[in-house]
Amino acid sequence: MSNSDPKRHRLGPAPSGEGFAYARPEPSSAPPEALPEALIGQRIKALRQELRLTQTEFASTIETTQSAVSKWERRDEIPSDVFIEKIAALTGTTAGYIRYGEAYQRRHVPVIGAVGEGAAILALEPGAEPVDGLAVPSLMPYDAVALIVAGDALFPEIDDGTVLIYRRDAPFEEAACLSKRCIVALTDGRWLLKRIVRGSAFGRYTLLSTSAPPISDIDLIWAAPIIAYIPR
Repeated sequence: MSNSDPKRHRLGPAPSGEGFAYARPEPSSAPPEALPEALIGQRIKALRQELRLTQTEFASTIETTQSAVSKWERRDEIPSDVFIEKIAALTGTTAGYIRYGEAYQRRHVPVIGAVGEGAAILALEPGAEPVDGLAVPSLMPYDAVALIVAGDALFPEIDDGTVLIYRRDAPFEEAACLSKRCIVALTDGRWLLKRIVRGSAFGRYTLLSTSAPPISDIDLIWAAPIIAYIPR
């Protein structure tokens, strides 16, 4: 499944200028109180786009007007504490994240896809998720998303129904991925759950799993390691 299919959740980093895709603000090393309030509008817009809601639909959900949402996103006004709390509840973030950014993290992780036969990953259409948002036992990075293992294709290593969490917007870092089970994007458009080892040449990799033969000496577009396994 292509990462650019506008009808489905994106599985990896958003390409620039592509439909609903967007780039979140970069994390800041400054303390939260030093972050500019002007970025509140940018974060609200990004969260609304992730939900694929128009300004009017978003406004209706949190009981305000399209005009108010437009003013927040244009940075003409800052929402009141009441609306910041409503936006945080709707998007599974925190009021602290809305106000200050990446210093604050997710309480719920969205389920965006399933892992099936051959460790292939299928991105789900919005509204088709088995659960709207998964409560996690500990705070996760803001860009954390979840996949659910469907069936026994990964048994006995991973049971049916297990939730796999990874960082959707993390850069591909070889050191973080080698010898680990990762979400990988291939040049032919496939998304797979595989263990990554080095191939026979620089920049080439071999992908391993218990459910399929090795895929040897290939290029990867992107990869990110699984950061949590949650049995269900």
